[in-house]
Amino acid sequence: MQAINDELKRLKKVIEDSMVRDDFKMAREPDEDDTTGTLIAVRPKVCIGNIPHSNFSLYIQDGRWFQAPYILVGYEQATFEDDGENIDILIQACAYTQENYEGKDDGVSFPDNTGVLDVTTLLEMIAGWIENNGTVSFSRPYDIGTYATAGFTYPYAFGYLKFKLETGVGSLRQRRFYE
Repeated sequence: MQAINDELKRLKKVIEDSMVRDDFKMAREPDEDDTTGTLIAVRPKVCIGNIPHSNFSLYIQDGRWFQAPYILVGYEQATFEDDGENIDILIQACAYTQENYEGKDDGVSFPDNTGVLDVTTLLEMIAGWIENNGTVSFSRPYDIGTYATAGFTYPYAFGYLKFKLETGVGSLRQRRFYE
């Protein structure tokens, strides 16, 4: 439905504009041929969609299934009632773990899981950007969580933000599919 698409596009724009305004950046994985370990900071790519498919490549680099960081703006379902409509928004995010544990006596570098902290911070910031934007009917409560697959996804961490987007009586219904 076009109205749902419009709301997803509006959320995407709020997130993108907020990142630009706050100059928000996160670590991106180094290029495969980079041996310097130099940190590359980028604004997370924001797309409308759900969990990426097999040829998902946000930063246009060959040979990678996907790259982090990214934000996917989507929804689970929309409910149309006589007194208004609600869209169950699902925003998914991914962060790249950029650091290793320090201070090991044997000199071995072990992976850190700071990506979980990074993706949680990102989701909390997104919730604040949307809630304080004034153009979106953000509804509390909202849920923030991580996907419990961290052991299988290192060096990436995944999380989500869920909330209801409330619209006025009939506002979605009044729009036409072809607009």
